[in-house]
Amino acid sequence: MEQDHFFLTYGDGISNVNINKTYKQFKKQNYIAQVTAVRSPPRFGEIKFSERNKSVKKFSEKPSKD
Repeated sequence: MEQDHFFLTYGDGISNVNINKTYKQFKKQNYIAQVTAVRSPPRFGEIKFSERNKSVKKFSEKPSKD
């Protein structure tokens, strides 16, 4: 029996997900659901201080988060 499928997106994000490729993978694997996600870039840079917080050890411009 053929089932209807639908796509749902969270409206606050933009992505370049290849919908056709994603749907083909979904069908091939016989999934019941599939989720795609992206890592949002952090909003601010990061400062690392010395052990005693007396001086700046390192500054990173918007490091990626895991």
